[in-house]
Amino acid sequence: MRRRDFPQIELRETAAGRVAYLAGTRFTVCWIAGMVPGQLALEAFAQEYDLIPDRVRAALAYAQTFPDEMRSEREHAEGNWRWIDALNSAAHRPPAVDPGKRKGKRMLPA
Repeated sequence: MRRRDFPQIELRETAAGRVAYLAGTRFTVCWIAGMVPGQLALEAFAQEYDLIPDRVRAALAYAQTFPDEMRSEREHAEGNWRWIDALNSAAHRPPAVDPGKRKGKRMLPA
């Protein structure tokens, strides 16, 4: 049914489950829906990414038709970003120092 109604959209199996993409691209429908019109106008988005505006409209129509699917994909993506941010902050955190191994600390003989 979806292929018939939305021929510009292809569903791909990913680690996150089945995800809707604009056919022939690496753009998820969820990402497009978040960019247009939130950050870019449809025509500007199409021009920026060398897409035909009608294909972008097809992605937006799909996103409007399946809002629960878009919400789920957005939540999954946000979870991934939180995980990446946590890894990045842990990588920039100074290593924990064992109080008994501090430089310059003198230990008295027993």
